[in-house]
Amino acid sequence: MNQVSPECSNYRQDRLWALLVYGLMGLVFFYPVLLGYLISQSDYLFFVSPWNSVRPDDLLAASNPYLQDQTTEFLAFFLTAKSQILQGMWPLWNPFILTGTPLLANTQSALLFPLNWGHFVLPAGWGFTVSALLKVILAPWFTYLLARRLRLSHASALIAGVAFGFCAFYVFWLNHPHSNVTLLIPLCFYTTENLLARQGIREVALLALITAVTLFAGHVEIALYTGMACAVYLLVRALQLGQMRWRLWFQFGAAYVASLLLTAVMMLPFLEFLTVAAVWEERSNFVHYTMPISAMATGMYADIFRLPGWSEHYLGFHISSLYMGVTALPLVLIGVVKGGRQMCPWLTVLVLSMMLAFDIGPLYDVVKHLPVLGHLPLFYWAVLIAFSGSMLAAIGWQCCIDSQIKKMTIGFVVLFILAMVWVVAFFWQGTDYQEALENVALLTSALKQRAWLITLLILGVALLMYLAQSKSRWVSLIMVTVLFADLWWFNHGWNPTVDANHVFPNETPKSIQFLQQQAGPYRVLGLNHILKPSTNMLAELEDVRGYDVPVSKRYHRFFKQALQGTVAYWVYEKTTLESNLLPYLNLHNVRYILAKTALPEEFEMDLIYDDDIKIYENTAAEARLFYRQQAKLVATPDSALETLLQQPQALSNQVIIESSDKPRTQESDRVAEVKNTTMSFELIAHHAQKLTADVNMAQSGWLVHAAAFYPGWRAYVDDKRVPLYAANYTQQGIYLPAGKHRVRFHYQPWSFTIGLLLSLLSFAGLLWILIKNKK
Repeated sequence: MNQVSPECSNYRQDRLWALLVYGLMGLVFFYPVLLGYLISQSDYLFFVSPWNSVRPDDLLAASNPYLQDQTTEFLAFFLTAKSQILQGMWPLWNPFILTGTPLLANTQSALLFPLNWGHFVLPAGWGFTVSALLKVILAPWFTYLLARRLRLSHASALIAGVAFGFCAFYVFWLNHPHSNVTLLIPLCFYTTENLLARQGIREVALLALITAVTLFAGHVEIALYTGMACAVYLLVRALQLGQMRWRLWFQFGAAYVASLLLTAVMMLPFLEFLTVAAVWEERSNFVHYTMPISAMATGMYADIFRLPGWSEHYLGFHISSLYMGVTALPLVLIGVVKGGRQMCPWLTVLVLSMMLAFDIGPLYDVVKHLPVLGHLPLFYWAVLIAFSGSMLAAIGWQCCIDSQIKKMTIGFVVLFILAMVWVVAFFWQGTDYQEALENVALLTSALKQRAWLITLLILGVALLMYLAQSKSRWVSLIMVTVLFADLWWFNHGWNPTVDANHVFPNETPKSIQFLQQQAGPYRVLGLNHILKPSTNMLAELEDVRGYDVPVSKRYHRFFKQALQGTVAYWVYEKTTLESNLLPYLNLHNVRYILAKTALPEEFEMDLIYDDDIKIYENTAAEARLFYRQQAKLVATPDSALETLLQQPQALSNQVIIESSDKPRTQESDRVAEVKNTTMSFELIAHHAQKLTADVNMAQSGWLVHAAAFYPGWRAYVDDKRVPLYAANYTQQGIYLPAGKHRVRFHYQPWSFTIGLLLSLLSFAGLLWILIKNKK
């Protein structure tokens, strides 16, 4: 197969033309933007109580409720971070959910990813428009650059860019952190190829830089899979070129180590988070995180899980669809059959990715028993399937341009694909999804109708493949257009465009205004899905519920066992209230209960607001700081949780302190009936990462801070650091002598401080390398 040199005189001009083409495609993909609409799903907020009370009359339904994470999680993260940045703080801690949890260290907030910075300067919800447009333009272009780096023609590279840049996986996750990493996959392979070609310190630095940005992008799993795929690619390419030298692999490894140093400001806090996270409990290596073989049908039927016949709101594996255009499939097969040596690395990546994503062969059995990997969702390898398939499609089109493909070869490819299409149409019964499939006959009918359309498209592509060599320019233009139209038709409506007035509420609901006027700090509990978990962040109200991952193992267990809440896909929800849970809510400063219906009289709470929702005041709730004279000492966290669950009524008189040695100030662990009237405090300062108060203690005892016990929190009494204990399993406690003291609880994690220093030094070193080693 002939190869086109990227050093040819027209190469730079071709790159600019490609960027222009993809820019136009991006605007066509989101054409309502030209009419003043915004790319955002945040109109979903108007259908969450109590924001539904200020919903515009002309807004009848959420544009895409399946994408609600954009509102309930990511927009909430960005606005919380923005508030802390404006206060002159690094956005390290999120006080609004789960009684407090790391913000920067959760990684999925992706606060350091450049395309997310628009959220910090633009009105709420507008940042999604900027990032989405840039992503659908840059991902195809980056793929194009890689294809040209591999000496494919301008037309073939355009096909690769369209197939990957508008594929179903990428579009589905477009405003999620998944797509941040997906955007950079082509550049990871580009810099890996550069390292193979030159093996210099500049190439190591560039690979390290791109890999670092993928880590900042917010989806560590896909970043890890991309690194593994690049290693496989490098292995095959090195074997092909006879360059299997230790120096190459040393430099490749050094680049990834350097990327960890560059991202240490986020990765060190993240690794610290993982040591205390519940993810290892929730994601067992005995559970399969792969897709059934039947889900391969998404490669031919873009919306097979959205056709008639499925239960309402079911998405199935549409979230990890392989679809990169059914019109690209003949090119993929031609690339495999006729691509020669050039297709080998991509075919290897494709096959291994499919084995992991679909649990094919022994590879998955090996991987699931490896540290970390056995706990990760391997169906995300679907994005590497789509990417390697896109590159094979480009190679296939190059074959069509360079040599007249025989009719027999084209016929074989077409017959094979059509056979698969019609086999699915007639025999795909969805047996792996029986609980969600309501009407098999209806689904089969829809598949058969779709199969006829696919048949026409495949026959049209077959004609273009046959004509490609004789009329390459015009036929290539038609092929690129057909492929884009294919992907546009099935994918363009998934990420909605909404009226600018519907992006974010301009009016604050009366109930939220009421709560914001109450003296704090305090927490709320929204029942009946009021303030759906993490949307409370948008109102700057603290809640014991939340939606985030990872989550502290302590709070995870407390929420499930003490509060008896539900945890599904990291959404910590509590929809009903039981009287036996009040001691735990009191302990965590839950002063207000939000409900849609009246609470039973047994709760003895005052109804203080009754309009769009009902608000009850829990006068028995502890303040953010409270006092206990006596403590029950336990040696381990498990013992603390057991004691907490067994003696809820005793919590009003004692505190459970975790300490292997009895503190010298603690005279006895005998429980005494001492009322909480021997302590008063005046709040001096309170923000997300610090609480300062003047505390007056009539007697020595334990001061409890009703906030999450987590590494990095420190306590100071009269400007002297004192031991900070885990109190009541999830809270912070210190022993305080009698008298008046200035007390400060401050989140100051060493992991961030050391990480920031390492990142600054690493970026300075990388900049020096790039400047010194200019081309």
